[in-house]
Amino acid sequence: MPVQLPDDDAISRLRQHAAALAREPLDVFCDELLIGLAADTTDDVAILALRTAPPP
Repeated sequence: MPVQLPDDDAISRLRQHAAALAREPLDVFCDELLIGLAADTTDDVAILALRTAPPP
């Protein structure tokens, strides 16, 4: 079965939701992103997130 890519609406929702959560701690960011975007799907979801430290 081929990989199904998200449509433009899904990517737009992801960007908006991620931007709204950008200042949250990383664990809260990931949890809320999953709650907000993956709660209505039965598909598998994986998140890989990192936050770089600000320059010294």
